Amino acid sequence: MGYAALSDTRVVIAFWIGAISTLLAAICLLEVIWMRIALVLKERHSHRYVNTAKLWIIQVIAGEAVEAPKIAKRDLPDFLYIWIHYQEILRGDSKTLLNQAIHRFKLEPRIRKLLVKGSFEEQLIAATALGHLGDVQSWDNLVKLLRKPSPLLSITAARALVTIDSAKACNIILPLMIEHRDWMPARLAIILKQADPFFREAFLTYLESSAQQQQPYLLRLMRLLDFAQLNQPLSLVRHYLMTGSDPDLVAACLRLVCHPSELDLVRSRFGDEHWSVQVQIAGVLGRMGTSQDAHYLLSLLNSRFWWVRYRAAQALVSMPFMNRQAIKRLSKSRSDIFARDMLLQMIAEKVHR
Repeated sequence: MGYAALSDTRVVIAFWIGAISTLLAAICLLEVIWMRIALVLKERHSHRYVNTAKLWIIQVIAGEAVEAPKIAKRDLPDFLYIWIHYQEILRGDSKTLLNQAIHRFKLEPRIRKLLVKGSFEEQLIAATALGHLGDVQSWDNLVKLLRKPSPLLSITAARALVTIDSAKACNIILPLMIEHRDWMPARLAIILKQADPFFREAFLTYLESSAQQQQPYLLRLMRLLDFAQLNQPLSLVRHYLMTGSDPDLVAACLRLVCHPSELDLVRSRFGDEHWSVQVQIAGVLGRMGTSQDAHYLLSLLNSRFWWVRYRAAQALVSMPFMNRQAIKRLSKSRSDIFARDMLLQMIAEKVHR
């Protein structure tokens, strides 16, 4: 009797465990299905609202008199996302009209609230929008975002601050460009390209000071200039082309050469045998070299490094006095089989462009 009672107890316990497990599994399944349905509905609503927002923004850009848009709390990020898209791709009066519309419909307080209390994505959108609006009232909250651990959020706040007041942002942002090794160079380059001349000059001054002190992060800063394509002669480039011995630093300087007046400095590095320097010299000569530089490029065709040969051949082909027949003659005159093959490859590439 005792055995039968024990057995019955185990069966009952096993039954209820199975029943509860089945119930929990059903609840989880229903929750997943509900979340999926909610996500699909949200995406559909977002898609419909984005189309409505696009139409409204296009009307604003066209100068039409439009009523204030009805923007629910959940729709504000979608609206701002589209608004930012047009701010990024348009120039001149259209950007001004978009800003005026936001001012006229008094949306700034809601955007500021989103910056402080929104999710990660909402803070990114709000910071970008407030930067385009030049919203001075958001300054302190944007400065707080600079201390966030996310590099994307902090660099977005940095861009907004520079856009709002570049002079005031200089002392804050320039040191952070050194400290934040996790800030993406391409995004920093966008800040430099879109900043006003004052900020760019301040950055160049900062860079000149770093060059004099030979800071370890100098190479990283120079690569930012390469990304930003400021296209102006720099005294630090002249200095390091004349005196530099670090091949990486010299190569970085050569990438920044942008004026024919700097060609003599480039030619002064013809004796450098490091492959990265030779590649950059070939690139400069391809952009602005003269017939007197052809001899040096021909010598690079004999390099044991493929990239050096490739850039030298590319530079030769791009020179205005080099036509197809001249390149073929050069190829036949080369005793090095690799040099001949590289020139023939350049001819083939030129034909297919």
